Order: sequence, then structure tokens, then C-alpha cells
Amino acid sequence: WGHGIRIFSCGMLPYCLLVLFAAIASAVASEALSWLLIYRTEEYKKLKKQIEKTAEALEKEAKLGGKQPKVKRLQEQKTEHDRDMSLLKAKSMIFIALSMGLSIGALYPWFEGKVVARLPFTPFSFLQHLSHRALLGDDFTECSMVFLFILSSMAIRPNVQKLFGNHEGGSNPAASLFSQMK
Repeated sequence: WGHGIRIFSCGMLPYCLLVLFAAIASAVASEALSWLLIYRTEEYKKLKKQIEKTAEALEKEAKLGGKQPKVKRLQEQKTEHDRDMSLLKAKSMIFIALSMGLSIGALYPWFEGKVVARLPFTPFSFLQHLSHRALLGDDFTECSMVFLFILSSMAIRPNVQKLFGNHEGGSNPAASLFSQMK
């Protein structure tokens, strides 16, 4: 940035702040709805306890060198509970997708053709279509509302999930994938 590159000009800052506010509002609305309709329900809480109980029993049996039929039955129960939990969480993902889609759809007409920020780098070619969406010219360091909204939402959402208690603490999708492959 010492080369005279300005991230915001005076005219971009209000647009940028409005997009950031919209991303925060969208994240809060979708996570609040998810918490209200999914995560606070007895069905979710019961299923979460069943998964934890089954995982503990499975771990205990594995340490004790338990009987194969019992271990197999526990693994089947855990798989069934995990599938049910995935279905519940899919509803949350639908709320998130709808919220983002509606927010982008509502903001798009206001920001069509307007630069909301200037990137300190040129995005990879496969991201340029998104980062420069609906902007005129060939300066790919100019950032569109859609790109800033998506980046902001991705950065804000995990914090909002923690705030609402919708976040699985310390869960790492890649780690859980590799633990299932053992």
C-alpha cells in the first residue's frame, strides 16, 4: 500500500459500509432464524445428546475391545443419528442461502455499476467475473458489491454463529472427514 494505492476513495466508503452492514444484518437474520426454528428445538437437543452418548459408548467399547456385534450396532446408530443431524443442519443452510440470495437481490439494483472498494491485488482470473461483476472497465482491482458482500458474509458468519450458539465449537470438516476414513 506504500505505492500510492488507495483502498477507498471518499465516494466508495459509504457504499462499502452499507454493504458491510447488509452482510452483518443478513448473517444475524439467517442465524437468528436458524436458532429459532432449529437449534433451540427439543428435537435438535435430543439428537445432539444421542450423538454424544453413542460416540462415548462406541469409544468405550473400542478401548475395551468390545464384541463385534455391539460395536457394529453402535456404529449403525451413530451413522443414523449423524444422517438425521445432517438433515436438520441442511435446513439451516437453506436459510443462509435464501438470506444471502435475497440480500444480494435487494442490493444489486442500488450498486449496479458502482465500485464499492478497490482491492490491493488483482484477483485470480476465475474470481474476476465475481469481483468485477456489473462494473465497467478493465481495472480488475475494482470491487463490486457482490464480491464484497460474499467475502464479508464469509468472514462475519462464524462469529454470528458463535454468538447464537449455532456453531460446533472446534469442529473441522476436514478433520472429521479424515477421522471417518480410519
